[in-house]
Amino acid sequence: MRISFFYLFFISFFLITSSQTKVFSQNKKDIKNNKIKSVTESVTETIGGKEVTYKETYFSFDKNGNVLEEIKYNPDGTIKKKTSTKFDNFKNKIEETEYDGSGAITKKQQYSYNSNGDKISEVEYDGNNKLVKKTVYVYDSRGLRVEKKIYNGDNLLKKSSKFTYLM
Repeated sequence: MRISFFYLFFISFFLITSSQTKVFSQNKKDIKNNKIKSVTESVTETIGGKEVTYKETYFSFDKNGNVLEEIKYNPDGTIKKKTSTKFDNFKNKIEETEYDGSGAITKKQQYSYNSNGDKISEVEYDGNNKLVKKTVYVYDSRGLRVEKKIYNGDNLLKKSSKFTYLM
């Protein structure tokens, strides 16, 4: 019990002091090994001269330690923003959907991968399911990323980057 509390405190500390991506890449193993299902971050701050404690963020995890849901709250307890994430059977993120406080979709991103598990595309839609941006990745026979192409909502190429490797 004492060890579980320590890990929960340790993870919560990093949630407060780090960005989500950095936190979970560092602590995903701990989350998985300790079978943590969720973390709630509460904050105490001075508002109008009074100390107020409220739930700021809630995270839920799958059995692999991936973040399935992140909910950010306003000080009054209402939902500010919610992000839901889906993963495939290979633990690859395949979809991330953001919602506003009323539950309306504001953004959706879909990801696809090749048979080697390399990300080959990211497609972003707005709340009306209109294409905003598409990013395509190309790999060589060694599995090295050699090209990245970014298209706008009209599917027009906006930027192309090529990668060369010195071996």
